[in-house]
Amino acid sequence: MPEILSLALDNILSPTILFFLLGGLAAWIGSDLEIPAPVGKGLSLFLLTSIGFSGGLKLAESPWTTTMAVVGVAALAYGFLMPILIYRVLAAITDEDHPTLAAVAAAFGSISAVTFVTAVAFLEREQVAFAGYLVAAMALMEFPAVVSGLTLARRDEDASAGPRAQGPLAAFKEALLSGSVLLLLGSLVIGSLVGEAGYQAVGNVLVDPFQGVLALFLLEMGLIVVRRFKRSSPMGWPLVAFGLVMPLIGALIALVVAGIVGLEQ
Repeated sequence: MPEILSLALDNILSPTILFFLLGGLAAWIGSDLEIPAPVGKGLSLFLLTSIGFSGGLKLAESPWTTTMAVVGVAALAYGFLMPILIYRVLAAITDEDHPTLAAVAAAFGSISAVTFVTAVAFLEREQVAFAGYLVAAMALMEFPAVVSGLTLARRDEDASAGPRAQGPLAAFKEALLSGSVLLLLGSLVIGSLVGEAGYQAVGNVLVDPFQGVLALFLLEMGLIVVRRFKRSSPMGWPLVAFGLVMPLIGALIALVVAGIVGLEQ
């Protein structure tokens, strides 16, 4: 138990989490602290580029193996199927509208860069080696979650809203043309093509500042979350309980999948 508490405290006291809490505190006490919208957009674009490029670099460094291919397929499948499961659970325990349910499902179904970075920092601190290509798997998981979320959101659209192609294929095309997804996947491909030479050329700009930019991004997220929370209607206990429990369930499912595909314990 003391070890668990120490780990939790270390995670809470990480710079990125503290900046998120600072943003939330500023919004809660009514501070006029604000990050201009173009700056916030720039921060998110940088993070997507950095995540994709870093994943590509790790792919370039890792020798191709069957396990790597299986992990890639499992990551894509997990990213696509998880929002569907979450959507079904939310529909059963809440009365939110379908687009809202789809948005929440996509958010919970896609991977959190903050969680991933925290886990990596913990493993590095404990000097535990892990497969570098998992950064690429993280990048791959974002895309299918967007496709799945768009498909779910469209499923119950009113036909009077105008002609529009329906189904996963249309959602796939829309997700692929989304600027954020295109940037993420494009950066992944570029990183895998340029390898170490590419890192030497632009790594100090696209990779090294990641933690600092992430801290500023989470500062903005803290501001947004608390301000929207104060303006929103009270949430029901089922939704609150879901938000607390679902990450644990998702992690448990991921551990089972990781064991099945052959990742080391």
